[in-house]
Amino acid sequence: MSKILGGELVEVVDFSSAVRGREGVMYPLAHWRTEEVDLDFVMDVGDRELVVAPDLTMLSGAKGGALWVIGITILVDAVFLYFTLKSMDMQPDYVMDGIALGFILISIPFCVWILRSVRCKSRIEPVLFNREDGTVKHYGADRVTTLDWANLKPFIRIVRAVGTAGGAQVQLLVLAEFDSTSRRVGREVVVGRGDVVSAGSLRYGFFEAYMGKTLEALPAFRLASLHMSWMQRIASSIWMVPALGASWLGERPWSGWIALGTIINTVIALPLLAAELVAAKISLGPRGEAALGPWKKRFAALPEDSKLRTLARHRGGMFAPARRWLFASIAIGCVFWLAVGAFWVMLITSKTA
Repeated sequence: MSKILGGELVEVVDFSSAVRGREGVMYPLAHWRTEEVDLDFVMDVGDRELVVAPDLTMLSGAKGGALWVIGITILVDAVFLYFTLKSMDMQPDYVMDGIALGFILISIPFCVWILRSVRCKSRIEPVLFNREDGTVKHYGADRVTTLDWANLKPFIRIVRAVGTAGGAQVQLLVLAEFDSTSRRVGREVVVGRGDVVSAGSLRYGFFEAYMGKTLEALPAFRLASLHMSWMQRIASSIWMVPALGASWLGERPWSGWIALGTIINTVIALPLLAAELVAAKISLGPRGEAALGPWKKRFAALPEDSKLRTLARHRGGMFAPARRWLFASIAIGCVFWLAVGAFWVMLITSKTA
């Protein structure tokens, strides 16, 4: 797989040397660079320890989609119940009524399972890089896995993201114990999720610089916020055009086109954004929080003249015009989607009257 990095066309992934890991086939990462990564993945950093997350922006968006599955299921239940009650009043069809009631009974535990999954599963699994003892610790669902950095090799695994049209491809950056002689793969840990450049090549370049070089070799990075305001979360949402969110937070210039894009994107994506905010609110925090937290304690302990402080960028507050346009867009979106809902209710009731 060839990509342009630093103005050069380079082979990032070696597809000719595939190996099989625990979760499937993966390919050696053939090229990495130490450049700024425009992704939120650094949860905390200090002179000795770096805490990162494989993914921070996609989880709440995907969980919001799961909440919509619950909403659609409840809507279908309501329609089935309506027609069942109407059928009983007129001429009962016991077979169809039984199927409808069976669906409703099955959907209840299904919705409870999804809700529990949104709250308790797919939590952030932090990875701790320790420069002092050369270890990498992964805080998973059932255990803490400690690996030796010197024995780890970078690989890319290609998976399909559930919930998108056709299942969009997502690349995972995997650090795995690998014996080049026998080509056997030992323990592995996922440390990046996204595209092969930002979540693969550039992110591994960041890890390699932190673990194997001086801190002066690190590129600039963004220190992620785990407790964003609802506006910041919308700006960082996977349902928003990235350029819009950057302008809202003052990272890019504001213009009339940004204002127009804010209205269009917010109105169209409002149901998904609302579900994402709810999912983020009810979801449990990262795993290993008791051992790793409080978050940013390592960064807070750095001296004022630390190199890491000069390299770290932070999510800014909402730009004043962006706040006004966002509120206006939400109001327009509420009116629009309520009108759409009212239209479909009137259409259905008129057909069944």
